[in-house]
Amino acid sequence: MIDLSHIVKKGVYGAERRNFRDKLAQREHYLRLDLNENLVGLSREQLESLLSTIRPETLSAYPDLSRIYRRMAAHVGVGEDQIVLTNGSDMGIKTLFDVCIGKGDHIVVHQPFFLMYAHYAEFFEATLDRVPVREEDWRPDAQAMLARVNSRTKMVVVESPNGNLGTSLTPQETEHMAAELARRNVLLVIDEAYLSCERDHSDHLPLLERHGNVVLVRTLSKANGLAGARLGVLVSTPAIARELYKVRSLYEISALTAIVAEWHLDHPEVLEDYRNTVRAGKRYLAEQCARLGIGFKDTQANFVLLELDPGQETELCASRLKEQGILIGMPFALAQLFGWARITVGDPTHCARLIGAVEALQRDRTPA
Repeated sequence: MIDLSHIVKKGVYGAERRNFRDKLAQREHYLRLDLNENLVGLSREQLESLLSTIRPETLSAYPDLSRIYRRMAAHVGVGEDQIVLTNGSDMGIKTLFDVCIGKGDHIVVHQPFFLMYAHYAEFFEATLDRVPVREEDWRPDAQAMLARVNSRTKMVVVESPNGNLGTSLTPQETEHMAAELARRNVLLVIDEAYLSCERDHSDHLPLLERHGNVVLVRTLSKANGLAGARLGVLVSTPAIARELYKVRSLYEISALTAIVAEWHLDHPEVLEDYRNTVRAGKRYLAEQCARLGIGFKDTQANFVLLELDPGQETELCASRLKEQGILIGMPFALAQLFGWARITVGDPTHCARLIGAVEALQRDRTPA
């Protein structure tokens, strides 16, 4: 019998990871408010318009990605030599690890954070240093994160907005962090997965040239509604992009992904309609939570935070909502976040269904 522990890398062999396919397969018949997908999607007319751009050679020929590189660079506002396309932003994150991280390296993140940073740190046998968000406002603690940087630190990661809480550093804090890390020769990775939920322009673009140690991680999975198409974008200086480009797969994305992304860039009204839907959903949820006496926090992303069970873990609430066909984000691990749940904002029908289910939970908890 072969000894896999002798063949497989230690960081991979000792890792535990659930089969994500099983989780996704179980979500089909639920109202999916758990993964911050765009729940609105394309209209039939928009879908037909997109499909009309697909030609037979789209499937039979190897993908020519030159056009989507030009389009995406123009959309971001940088040169083509400053971007690398990837199969979703999670593959972009892995690209950063492939290029920069080795055994014994040190990475600083805020807690909570996107789980793939932890998985890749384990696979690459690096140390992931988790700094809890500030108790008073749930924002990343920039000073505490900088204080964790040491001689082994290769990378500091901040999400802007945070994919769990929707909070961000101020531009001044990010500027200071970039400058301080550049002085210490450490990479600052700014994960902008939720940037397009409110706007397209990033305040972080000037940092690329000013400090030279910044990489932006973007995706079209969230507000743009392309989670199934899988398109991520790494944005950096030309010097960093050259290194990142070396480890790409032969074809970074498929021809289908490129065409779908280009169609969306050609139809900005689709994104703006979605933003308006989310804004209306947030207003409705804020009003209904005030009526029901439920804590509500808006975010800079396409989700909100609801205090469904004050001071307690929300696992029971999540289970009860699942029984009613509704999935919500997993319970937070930090004590100051107990009782709060992350809820994806959908259209009026989605929001009304959620509020009805939450009211039912309240009635169940009220003594007769």
